[in-house]
Amino acid sequence: MSVSLGLPALRLDPLDIEPSLLDRLTEFYHVRTEKVVEALAKMGPRYYFRINSLTCNKELVLEEISSRLGRVFAHETVIDAGWFPVNQRQIRPRGTEVVADKFAAESVLHGAHLYSRGVKMCSGLKLGSEASVSDEKGQIAGVGIARQSETSIRNYRQGVAIEVHENRYGLPSLMDTEWYAKGQIHPQTLQAMVACQVLDPQPGELIVDMNCAPGGKMSYLSQLTANRARIVGFDRHERKIEKTRKQMERMGCSNYNLVAHDSRYVHLDYSLKPDRVLVDPPCTGLGVTPKLSIDTTAKDIRPALHRARRNPETLHRHNSQRH
Repeated sequence: MSVSLGLPALRLDPLDIEPSLLDRLTEFYHVRTEKVVEALAKMGPRYYFRINSLTCNKELVLEEISSRLGRVFAHETVIDAGWFPVNQRQIRPRGTEVVADKFAAESVLHGAHLYSRGVKMCSGLKLGSEASVSDEKGQIAGVGIARQSETSIRNYRQGVAIEVHENRYGLPSLMDTEWYAKGQIHPQTLQAMVACQVLDPQPGELIVDMNCAPGGKMSYLSQLTANRARIVGFDRHERKIEKTRKQMERMGCSNYNLVAHDSRYVHLDYSLKPDRVLVDPPCTGLGVTPKLSIDTTAKDIRPALHRARRNPETLHRHNSQRH
């Protein structure tokens, strides 16, 4: 089923949603369902990133970024938050069409370049030629210059394929800047930053991040405590733990331990007495915006519901052991 988005300025295609998923959304949102689905295809008026006080001077970095990438601003009340104004625009297709997978195409919307591993089709692409990046449904995400030919992309599957110069929201590629490489900034939602601040971590405390990968919030906890708390992060996948470790190192964090373990059973297998606990459990990612399409189905959300139903049982076991 398609839900019309009513965004004529961008001429966005309707988002196709599995009927059973739409039914589940309607159970929760009732008459607001269409507006909720419409919001999934949009980006808000501000694109946020975090300035890392562990590695830089906030005011200086904001000044440097403004002089080279366009005007950026500090948030009025949320410390460490900087933002770019979002400038929605209609992208005119130009040059060779390059089809990207859903994740890569939506990353372009956030200012990223298109990497070879995300390319699905690039027939006739030549090095240095102009190219349009679209998803598999033909929706344009951005336009740029080919840094590899079709042959190179197919044979090597690594590196930047298209250096994107223009995307739908007018955003720069923050993760390809020297500020990102030096750990001075990190793209992060305002909600994630606020969650860490509400936790109010203090130096000298033991803080547990129950779902630490990929390390965005965990690194902010280190920043908020100036590397003077003890922070323990859990994720059951070793690969995600290593990704988190690289993130923490990039951001200049030094007060942490990473453990590959299922966080649902931490209380059974470890004798930790934390002062504060951050929980950001796995989800379907349905609310991550903007989207070019929705692949999530009602079936996909059942495992998350199952985990939620199991948690009270685990808590009961925990309380039984304590008493």
